Amino acid sequence: MTNQAPVVFRDTITSDELKISAVAGKEFARVCRESGEGKGIRIFVTGGSCAGMSCAMGFSERNEPYDRELVGDGFRIYVDAVAMNFLTATEIDYVSDDSGSGFSFQNAFAVIDGGNACASCSASGGGCA
Repeated sequence: MTNQAPVVFRDTITSDELKISAVAGKEFARVCRESGEGKGIRIFVTGGSCAGMSCAMGFSERNEPYDRELVGDGFRIYVDAVAMNFLTATEIDYVSDDSGSGFSFQNAFAVIDGGNACASCSASGGGCA
């Protein structure tokens, strides 16, 4: 019989797991401040079919039982534990150019080879667009 340590749920997100640029951090703080007291940013993952996976964000007033949390200067980010598995090593930046501005996720889904589900799905005849 082996003595295995119990699995412990970590409720924090380290900077190695989710990198936030200084510009993105300032923008997260601004939108949290403007959204009202106590609101944080929830990052979640959608999709998973041949169209692939994508990231989305919204406001959240609290963390849920299986959330992981990153606390920055003036902002909080919540990611549920399952989504965090797909977002490990993601870098979030805030970019602004002639076409607009917004958050940019780099290296998202790197743990599953970029999230390109078409490489492994069974659609034939070019079923994935």
